[in-house]
Amino acid sequence: MFRPTILLLLSLVLLTSGCSPLENQARDLAATSQGVIQQAQKTHLAECQANPTKPFPCVTINQAVAAQNALIDAAETYCGWPARPSVAELAASKGRTCARLQTASTALSAAVRNLNVLVKDLQGVK
Repeated sequence: MFRPTILLLLSLVLLTSGCSPLENQARDLAATSQGVIQQAQKTHLAECQANPTKPFPCVTINQAVAAQNALIDAAETYCGWPARPSVAELAASKGRTCARLQTASTALSAAVRNLNVLVKDLQGVK
């Protein structure tokens, strides 16, 4: 399941907070992955409904969704935000800056690398 509200908040906060290269990568990849995954889901809907265990592209699409969620979780941790916030928590955190917890930077870097591989795979699917 996508978390578009979180993706939007992540993108907006990281865009306006004087980002590091890692934060820029995470923001850009979050935005790119949203479009790539949605297009792959749309393009391969019938194929994946017929055979959801088909390794490529069906399993890859599911892996990309999971990797996108892991990226969001890692960014929330890195920024010191609540994990999987409710709508009320999102509204309350409007304007909140990223804390940049260096102890979480390794996990964020790994999430960026993992999702980037899957997005590149899906971008090659026609």
